[in-house]
Amino acid sequence: MMKTISAEGNCDYMDRALREKLGMVVFIAAIILMLVNPLRVTNFNIEDADVSTYIIAPMLMIPVLAYFTFKNGITPEAGAVDIALGCAALLAFVLLTLYLQFLLSYKFMSYRIDMLIFPLAIFGLATLLFGLKNIQKFRALILYPLFASTFLAPVLLNINAGFATLNSVFVYNILHSLTSQVTYIPPITIHAGLYSIGIGTSCAGIAVFLALVLFMLPIAYYADGKLKDKLFWIVSGLLLLLLLNFLRMASIAFVWLNYGPSGTVSYVHSFVGILIFYVNVLAMMLLLPKYGLSFSKAAKPVRTGKGAAGDNGLMFLSCLLAVVFAVIYFAVSLNYLSLLNISPTILRRASGTIFRPDISSGLREVTLPPR
Repeated sequence: MMKTISAEGNCDYMDRALREKLGMVVFIAAIILMLVNPLRVTNFNIEDADVSTYIIAPMLMIPVLAYFTFKNGITPEAGAVDIALGCAALLAFVLLTLYLQFLLSYKFMSYRIDMLIFPLAIFGLATLLFGLKNIQKFRALILYPLFASTFLAPVLLNINAGFATLNSVFVYNILHSLTSQVTYIPPITIHAGLYSIGIGTSCAGIAVFLALVLFMLPIAYYADGKLKDKLFWIVSGLLLLLLLNFLRMASIAFVWLNYGPSGTVSYVHSFVGILIFYVNVLAMMLLLPKYGLSFSKAAKPVRTGKGAAGDNGLMFLSCLLAVVFAVIYFAVSLNYLSLLNISPTILRRASGTIFRPDISSGLREVTLPPR
């Protein structure tokens, strides 16, 4: 027996589909608008010598992860209470931003406190548009911006020097297997004949590897497959980047030690690292099916439950309020461009210690005399 669909039921389905698309578009657009000024003050280059530059990867991936969040569809179900709660969270976010800017001065941007409190904005937008009932579907997106803050930088600074030493030892062992004329001078110097080279943090910083993980996480989240396969895919990407970076450093060191410093070697060294990063990303994307992972089409809206036509007024109100708060934050964050932004690589928490650039070791620690 053929089931008939009434005009009222068809309108209900179309209305629900339109609401999902409208909610998604407004949500992602609001996030992008709120990220414009924070991105304008962020270094788009991931630098080995500055561990804090890894944050550009999660910042660029926040809108992407926001889109991925709607893979299985999320129907806006915000009621009056949800709208009030979402507005309260967004208002608190704006006021907290203004207060912390005044309280922390240059440290606000140096440690990217703007991104540390950004989860509050996402919580507010999600509650305002989709209701507290659906908030669990935004858990990954709410937590992810925390990694766009530089709160990890002090920890990475302590790891970075040791990681550079590990790389220099590995490069030395490769070169020593080719010729016995190579000697290792701890912690980072390799010597052969008339020339020496230092494998410092500017050659093998840990920031690039962290940026790769934070880039791959949203893709693994969106892909269909088992959790263990997703973790294996991410670990494989890390190992591949580590291998390619070892080969890069060993090749440059071999040429440098055998033929001496040259403009050509320095020029190749200046860009080949980031080239390897992109090659690694492309390779892992192409290899994704080999790990049992795939991308499926987003689910279509399901025609269940009662009609939502009576809630259209609240839906449009929540969309309007989301845009209004996004514009307000955009205006508030315009002054980010004028705030002093000192990298945590320079601002070390340890008393009386600063970092100064050094050609051979990337960063050289200098202890100031007591006053």
